[in-house]
Amino acid sequence: DIWSTACTIFEMATGKYLFKLEEGTDDGTVYTLADDHLARIIELQGPIPSAVFKKGACWKDFFDEKGDLLKIKNLTPFPMMEYLEEKYKWNPNDAEQITSFLAPMLEFDKDDRATAARCLQHDWLQPAPAVAAEGSRRDRE
Repeated sequence: DIWSTACTIFEMATGKYLFKLEEGTDDGTVYTLADDHLARIIELQGPIPSAVFKKGACWKDFFDEKGDLLKIKNLTPFPMMEYLEEKYKWNPNDAEQITSFLAPMLEFDKDDRATAARCLQHDWLQPAPAVAAEGSRRDRE
């Protein structure tokens, strides 16, 4: 699906998982990989709307009524563009380009998520303009 495609593209571009998972403790509370996965998603994408998380059959195992995680309380928001610039040292233009491509693919509500057809129209996937060297080669022929 489109969400998984975005994660794979991020991994191919950086060599790292978009939502790296770890089991462990947070302030002495044991949490699972599922808890950590949700925390990583929220840190990168922002809060999950209640209309989305309440569609899940097990949402009460992870969220309170307001949408706060039950087991992991200390989240550090880290938007993707900043993440690419700070952790991977990408230049701002490249970070903005891939972020603008991936963000619609990572919309929480699947009805709002980018379609494959929409993704194909994004500037990030368009061919680069012809370079001057091509013109020089034609001039020599």
